[in-house]
Amino acid sequence: INPETGRMHTIRNISKMTQILCDVDDTALYIRFDGHTFTVPHGLIGENVDATVWNDTVPSVTQNPISSVGDVRLDDALTAFLGKPAMLVKFGTASERVVKNGTDTVGFADSHPYTIADVADLNAVNTYLQSVGQTPIEIERFRANIVLTDCDADVGSLYKNFQIHTKN
Repeated sequence: INPETGRMHTIRNISKMTQILCDVDDTALYIRFDGHTFTVPHGLIGENVDATVWNDTVPSVTQNPISSVGDVRLDDALTAFLGKPAMLVKFGTASERVVKNGTDTVGFADSHPYTIADVADLNAVNTYLQSVGQTPIEIERFRANIVLTDCDADVGSLYKNFQIHTKN
């Protein structure tokens, strides 16, 4: 989020966020970018802050560990890397966001915890846009968590369920 406003940052507004790599296991979230590696333990205790996600303001908790290389705090490194004030927060334990259907809840996601986009669909959309004189769009506009490559268009819409496995 932007620590000055409490509003979330998105890849739609800061495309450089696509260069931030994340892994997660049973003990921590691992964040890598710009030569830094940060380990954010799941139990890390931070300060309570409000974060605004679209039109919802939810209680959140700051997460600001020190880099494994040097003595740099995550928020300072994110701010320098993104060129905008930035602070990592996690969803508060007592927080709840109800999606548009009125019954399902999510954390910081729009309406689903995972979204899939595929490059073939993007290419098809861009071919159409160019044929009607419009500017092509970037994959970031889809805000997907998972981007499929090397497949036919519409493959992403075939997935009703999927499972994520860890590397062995």
